[in-house]
Amino acid sequence: MASVPTDSSIQLQPQPQHPEDTTSGLYVGKSVDRKDTLTAHQMSARHISCLSKFEGQQKKNTTDGALSKAFSKVEEKEVERYKKLFNTAFAVVKHGRPYTDYPFLCQIQKKNGLELGNDHIGRDACVDFQNAISAVLMKETENHMQSVRFVSIMSDSSTDSSVIDQEGILLRYVHPVSHEPVTAVASIEKLENARAEGVVQAIKTGVQKCGFDLENTQNNSPKLICVNLDGAAVNMGAKNGVAKQLSDLVDNKVIITHCVAHKLELGVLDGIKHMDYVKKFEDTIKRICKFYSYSPKRRQELQKLACFFQENLIMYTEIKAIRWVSSKLRALKAVCADLHVTVSHMEQVLSTSNKADELGQARAILNELKQVKFVKYIHLMTDVLSVITKTSELFQTKDLLLFEVKEAIDTLYMKLLAMSKEPGENLSKFYSVFDKESALFDGKLKLTGHLPVFGEDKDVHDLLEKVATYILNRFSDLGRPPVSNFQVFDFRTWPFSLQDLSTYGCKEIGTLCDEYSDILTDEERSSIPSEWQTLKVQVSMQRKSHPLAVYTSILQRQEESVKHILVLLNMLVTVSPSTAACERLFSNMNFVKNSFRTRLTQQNLQNQMRIIVSDTQLEDFDPLQAVEFWLQSGHRHITHRKRQRAATVVPTQASTASCSDVTDQESIQPFVDAIVNTLGGEDIARQKLKDMASDSAKQCLIM
Repeated sequence: MASVPTDSSIQLQPQPQHPEDTTSGLYVGKSVDRKDTLTAHQMSARHISCLSKFEGQQKKNTTDGALSKAFSKVEEKEVERYKKLFNTAFAVVKHGRPYTDYPFLCQIQKKNGLELGNDHIGRDACVDFQNAISAVLMKETENHMQSVRFVSIMSDSSTDSSVIDQEGILLRYVHPVSHEPVTAVASIEKLENARAEGVVQAIKTGVQKCGFDLENTQNNSPKLICVNLDGAAVNMGAKNGVAKQLSDLVDNKVIITHCVAHKLELGVLDGIKHMDYVKKFEDTIKRICKFYSYSPKRRQELQKLACFFQENLIMYTEIKAIRWVSSKLRALKAVCADLHVTVSHMEQVLSTSNKADELGQARAILNELKQVKFVKYIHLMTDVLSVITKTSELFQTKDLLLFEVKEAIDTLYMKLLAMSKEPGENLSKFYSVFDKESALFDGKLKLTGHLPVFGEDKDVHDLLEKVATYILNRFSDLGRPPVSNFQVFDFRTWPFSLQDLSTYGCKEIGTLCDEYSDILTDEERSSIPSEWQTLKVQVSMQRKSHPLAVYTSILQRQEESVKHILVLLNMLVTVSPSTAACERLFSNMNFVKNSFRTRLTQQNLQNQMRIIVSDTQLEDFDPLQAVEFWLQSGHRHITHRKRQRAATVVPTQASTASCSDVTDQESIQPFVDAIVNTLGGEDIARQKLKDMASDSAKQCLIM
């Protein structure tokens, strides 16, 4: 309050204090002509009450400021401790370890002298930290969805260890800052049913978690331009399949792609199913692998024979149906390399075993192994599957572009046709080491049967031509628009002369503008044809670089001269030809949710998969954002460790009870002393600690 004035007339102004009566004239302001009016008010009970409240508030503000400063020092040390705990939790989750490994790792670190405190070192803390890290990653994807223009959906299903159908949903888009293609996990959803409507609902739920609502697309929402699925009828059905239902949800054209890696395997199977002997050959290979892969005794006997013959042994493994080409190639290489040892072991089994079942298997396998046609097919199929496997591995790369598929298929087709004219590497070796007169293979193994001349071997030519033709037919959709029109961006096929280059691709670019007229603006449609000429000049100077690197750099520069055609480049990079990322997601799922963790909850599975599949590695992980999210989430007051029964303490004058099950008093005593010294009194410090404990990150309460 102001001091008593000496002037005879004073104009009072409204006061910022906390009066009891806000309608008083001394509060709202009035003219005072007499000094004794103010003197009387100064001595009144109401004025004294207001003055006492004002002084108390001033003292409280000073105390709170000092306490906040003291707590900031405490919280800074706590945040550093939390960062260490989050790093530990991230390592556990990233490597697919069970949450119970987290307390164990914390104990090791504490034993090695790292200050981790006594709270938030249990299994539940690891789950909370995982959820916070996953939420930050999901928020990042959600922020991207507000900035990107186009998005592709990749989806596939698999059964986990608890026999639950899981639908993996991933998004591919161009990063709004780096302009590189990004494949992010939207979610992994439990399927309520495996029909099309169940899969569609799971996909809609999954992408909505990342801020992409398929049923409520706004003007600033990204446009769905591609749906990439496997070839199951439930997915690719023309009338009511998953892809059809998803494309019907949006009002623009959507490219529906059948995973190229899966399509390649189907093409191979189409080609060989018409060859009767290939089916018999495949059954024999599977029988050999099964004969050894499940019997340690037989594998040990085979190893001893290999040592006796001084040969390197490639052990047989089971052929995996989901990766037929690659696993079949490994099996063929094992049979080819271990042929002599395997024949010797089969002969040993026939002479020593007394088990009828084992004798029957060994006799059937040995009869096939000694056929010249069988040995020839081992080498032939090794050549065929080698070139197919290289193409399959290309299709499983992370950032495959649409026009790279056409190039790979054409190359594979030519290699297979070339093998029908001249034998491949392994088949040539077979012809060189097989002596027709003695029927000895490699001078050791006596074979039976007739070997025709390569040029007259109709079986070999038919097999190669059918496999090549069926693979080409499987990818015939690459020649249909709009997919075929995107081939124009493959600058490796561009003409070199400026005269030819000036007219190259103009028709295809115009067709793309017409196909996507509902996405492009009028300005973009009118400017793209002229900017196409500028883009061709810029790109033709970088022909030696990889297409993805070239187009990513152009997107990053955002030059004014090609700013409208960049929309088509954005679409090209966004379109996903392969669901290999979904297969990698399921491989990690099977590793995490194994037979020992069948009760892993769906939310924990989703969060752990999001962290595992992310590009962030332990050495690059910055836990600060996740720590901040967790501190604001309301979970920070939970004590994540087993409570111990407190010992009975007899109160004395020199001692007080402490909550030993919450924290270690000795470890926080320096912080308490600092607060007490700052506030200038132990009673004030204790009272303020009690008042602010619920809002502080410090997990302690000193009573």
